[in-house]
Amino acid sequence: MLGIACFITSGLFYFSMDLYLYIYDPNWNGVFSEKESQIDRNLIFLLGASNVYSIDVDNISKEFTVNGVDYEVYDLADMSDIPTRRINSVTHLIELSPKIVVYGISMTDFEKPIDYQNRFFEYNFWEYAKEPNEFFRNLFSYLIDSDFSEKFPTAPKDRMIQSIKYIIRGPDYPTHPFINYNKNEILPQDEIDTIYKQKMDFRGIDTDDRNDELIALNKIIKKFQANGIKVLIFTPPYNELFFESVNQKDLNSFNAIMEEISEKHDIDVLYLHERYAEKEIWRDPYHVAINDEAMIYTDDIKTWLMAELKE
Repeated sequence: MLGIACFITSGLFYFSMDLYLYIYDPNWNGVFSEKESQIDRNLIFLLGASNVYSIDVDNISKEFTVNGVDYEVYDLADMSDIPTRRINSVTHLIELSPKIVVYGISMTDFEKPIDYQNRFFEYNFWEYAKEPNEFFRNLFSYLIDSDFSEKFPTAPKDRMIQSIKYIIRGPDYPTHPFINYNKNEILPQDEIDTIYKQKMDFRGIDTDDRNDELIALNKIIKKFQANGIKVLIFTPPYNELFFESVNQKDLNSFNAIMEEISEKHDIDVLYLHERYAEKEIWRDPYHVAINDEAMIYTDDIKTWLMAELKE
């Protein structure tokens, strides 16, 4: 009985961490506010990981209004989002009836898995003694032969708080509900190199057809299209430091995956992953800064969407 109770409790805990994804509503302002009447609106949802959240969707929506384009844009990017996680909330997103879903698919979504069976023994006793959290994380990853931090995130408290906050008072930024849209500074490239160079690592692209992320992505696209929702795809950008860990074979493999998805589902793809690599618009190797001097990312998405809506 104790085991069953622990299993049920763990399941509820795991689900509640991502509760905000499953109950998302663009009209929601918290339990103590009057719920707005549902208005028939043309909605565009942006999906993806944190490298999508710096897109200023308010700027895009304002430009649409000026040009007589009747669409509202919401950036539903979330931290560490991957297709196998996002697929769990797709049914709910479909119920919200967006006209278009714009999905930012990253190179890291298809990164080769870690060999957890060997990784556990790469650390010596003293390293584990200094960082016991690494011991337990690697131990559980070893036991399930999968990334334990993906199953149970390293900061569950933050995710729980996110769900509680969302339920009680709604998002801080209605059009960026899952990540706070706070302005940050652009770091010079030499500072990015100094801070992050030793931490950079990319294991290469997993080209196996049984790649879980690729399978989940194809299912997501099919579900949206089967419900009359147009899907567009773009590849979020990376800083030049990231590409020091990426070889040409990986780039070719990623491009081939995206081309295959484009042809299979008849979807237009906007390739941005290399476009701004050497521009000074970054706050770290993975994220364009939320800054007036870094609006090129938003502007390119806006121009692309305008062209797609006119077709």
